[in-house]
Amino acid sequence: MTLDPRSAPDAGPNALEVRGLVKHYPGVKALDGVDLVVRRNEVLGLAGENGAGKSTLLKALVGLVKPDAGEIWVRGEKVELKSVVDAANHGIGMVFQEQSLVPNLTAAENIVLGSEGAGVRRGVYRWDTMRKMAQEQLDKIGSSIDPLARTDTLSFADRQMVEIAKVLRIEERTDHPPVIILDEPTSVLESKEIETLFTQVRRLREFASVVFVSHRLDEVLDVCDRVSVLRSGRSVGEVPTEERPRPSSTR
Repeated sequence: MTLDPRSAPDAGPNALEVRGLVKHYPGVKALDGVDLVVRRNEVLGLAGENGAGKSTLLKALVGLVKPDAGEIWVRGEKVELKSVVDAANHGIGMVFQEQSLVPNLTAAENIVLGSEGAGVRRGVYRWDTMRKMAQEQLDKIGSSIDPLARTDTLSFADRQMVEIAKVLRIEERTDHPPVIILDEPTSVLESKEIETLFTQVRRLREFASVVFVSHRLDEVLDVCDRVSVLRSGRSVGEVPTEERPRPSSTR
């Protein structure tokens, strides 16, 4: 069963829509008319084998790749995303598979890095202000991480939480709920850490929309409301996860 999310009554504009996105590379058509819809306050799973086009699609959604054709709509408005900063200004942020934190800085410094605002005055850090700014983001995901802890002393799972808190700073740039993209966030996590992450992803749904990318079907079924599948650069199916057969967990 394939659904048309645009047909949901009284749902208002979708958080994010991709319509007919195309991207060519020499000798390769990475995206071949991809469609994708992310509703407000949902977790959408994005699945597909290596080479399906997931990475190219994600890069287009955060302004790292310019599509050759097609449209991207954010909350009912057609947009052209020219950079990561531009995407953030439209409320779209991504936690990349390769963590981007600076290890010898505190969690707070990493969370506000590049958007320190009142946390810096005349080139000097205002530590109490920075801690409060970072704590506000950590509170959104229910994290107990000490904002003043050095990042290199944190577990990988806790660093992943800092990454998410950092991305949530995009809320300062828009009056609308953000769209958070998580690219293979469980790839090197243990079972207990995965469950902790899933708890935070479900919490994110309360005030954001989430695109959860994974090649592990059991994870997609566990944490997502719907799953969209890519194959050879094309959208090949989309169903609610409760309608999919659930394999026994391998974790």
